[in-house]
Amino acid sequence: MANLLIPDPVDESKLRVIRRTDFDRRCPASYDKADMHAWKAIHSGRVVYVPDYKDPAKEYRSILCFPLYFDDGRGGGISLGAVTIDHSENGAFDFLETKLTIQLSPYLRMLELCLMLQRRA
Repeated sequence: MANLLIPDPVDESKLRVIRRTDFDRRCPASYDKADMHAWKAIHSGRVVYVPDYKDPAKEYRSILCFPLYFDDGRGGGISLGAVTIDHSENGAFDFLETKLTIQLSPYLRMLELCLMLQRRA
């Protein structure tokens, strides 16, 4: 399952899921960002991979988080959000993290552009 998250526009302490591939899950939905791996990716600007996610309340066991960041070309930029991919098996993305990062890169850049244009509208 994949999710698109952005900082919650109303509450700085939360992230808001604005799109999901699993239509059975609530969307939009806001969550405390403090312990979210998506927040770690957004904050660090790096891909975060959790091969052994443990939460009995969740169906997934692996999480791969891609930060969305708009580079202004002048040494600055804006953290826009993250795309997360969840999988029901532990270690589902082992040895695939780099490959997926490369293959998804054009789509992540398009999402960044769309989110940036939405901010300016």
